[in-house]
Amino acid sequence: MAVPAKPHTPRWLKATHRVFLGVFFNYAVVVSAATALAFVGAAIGRTPIAHSLMWTMLAGFFVYFLLLLWAFIERKAWRLWAVFSVATGVSIWTVSRLGGDPTFGFG
Repeated sequence: MAVPAKPHTPRWLKATHRVFLGVFFNYAVVVSAATALAFVGAAIGRTPIAHSLMWTMLAGFFVYFLLLLWAFIERKAWRLWAVFSVATGVSIWTVSRLGGDPTFGFG
């Protein structure tokens, strides 16, 4: 009995998918995580939210770069989708629980 052939995905579609994940979804992950960490930092410390947000956004540039590299290094795209989706979901949930705007001004 012959094994059915796996459908072939064009290389340009795989590359476009990685660029989409690495640039756009990565941006959503970093912005939501930085906002959530700023709220957490302001909630547990004596730092004003503006200072917490400034420091988490500065750290976000570094994290964005690392996640962008990982988006092209990782062999399984489902891992990227899983990690990015969970991180964004947890960040949005944290922001909404701490009194922030979970739509980040877009709703």
